[in-house]
Amino acid sequence: MRQTLLRAFFLLFSITNVAEAQHFRFSHYDPGSYSSVSELGRHEIRLDIGALSADQIRGISTAEQTKFDFPKTISTAVSLGYRFYPVDWMAISLTGAVDYQNGNASNYSKTYPNLTIGTYDRCSWSAALGITFIYVDDFGFQMYGGIEGGYTLYKANTYFDTAYWNNRTVVGYNLSQTSNPLHVRDTYPCWQVTALGLKSNGPFSVFFELGYGYRGMIVLGVAGRL
Repeated sequence: MRQTLLRAFFLLFSITNVAEAQHFRFSHYDPGSYSSVSELGRHEIRLDIGALSADQIRGISTAEQTKFDFPKTISTAVSLGYRFYPVDWMAISLTGAVDYQNGNASNYSKTYPNLTIGTYDRCSWSAALGITFIYVDDFGFQMYGGIEGGYTLYKANTYFDTAYWNNRTVVGYNLSQTSNPLHVRDTYPCWQVTALGLKSNGPFSVFFELGYGYRGMIVLGVAGRL
């Protein structure tokens, strides 16, 4: 009886050790898995494009400043960023982005028919600091979220049609203060919330993010670790 119990104990002990060893190997020694900054490096360069950025939505949904129609051209928000990983589960970042649109400008009058009075283009340049928290860093991928905050420099140009301008019928504008073309500049805070980020794990990786802000609601990019 004693020998049977001892054999059962040693068998259970062996199975437990094998299971732990397999878990450890797949979690930390899988050749396709990188799980520490010492393996990949603490520095990361990122390049991404984003759709439906805050400025794109602002340009589509409002008739601000120079009374813009729905854009004919909407660029993606193009961002270049740097991340530093002081620890495995957190990174701090510095990111710059540019966003561009163009289209027709209208008078948006309540008393006159809506007329196309020219064209416009608008561009914004943003820079932001951020912090990222890595929820999962195993089995060949990362899952993360984060927040960024900074400032945007915005510039818009309206080019009035010559005939319309010469007739002085630019409804909605103070003609004594309006030039052709009309230049508008502004600065305002910008931010980006990343609700979910997924990234392949390796020296060179691709990533996908869902969030909202100056980089867009849907973001796709590539990254390299040094």
